[in-house]
Amino acid sequence: VDLAPLVELAFSTARQGRGSLAEGVLLKTSGLDQGLALEADQSQLFQVFVMLFENALSALDGRPDPTVHVQAEAGEERITVVVEDDGPGIDPRLLPRVFEPFVTGREGVGLGLAIARRIVERHKGTISAGLAEPEGARFELQLPRDQRVLAAATGVSRA
Repeated sequence: VDLAPLVELAFSTARQGRGSLAEGVLLKTSGLDQGLALEADQSQLFQVFVMLFENALSALDGRPDPTVHVQAEAGEERITVVVEDDGPGIDPRLLPRVFEPFVTGREGVGLGLAIARRIVERHKGTISAGLAEPEGARFELQLPRDQRVLAAATGVSRA
């Protein structure tokens, strides 16, 4: 999966879902132009980014100069992707439980982040939540570049 077009499509999809509430929200990226790719289920990874962007867009409703930042960095074995918004951030009391089902700080039933965590974990990755500086929400994903089970099953490994 090539991350740059996946992230752009997920952001566009989330914006369309929010309609006029997402007008004027900018997407700023860094590190995605490096041609970052990883072995993953494209539709599931797409779902993770759509959920993160939907949460960010909800948080940015009514904010001046609303922006979502995506930063990617490749290590030898893992890719780190950070998604931040400049909204009000996550209530610190919710941070320890934000990936639990039915935990939410605003509208919705609170399943999106729980589903995102399960998808990321199925990919042998991690996802964490925190506060962005100077304000906003911050989500960090760490995903392996290669899926060992897939490589073993196909006899193909990335050199």
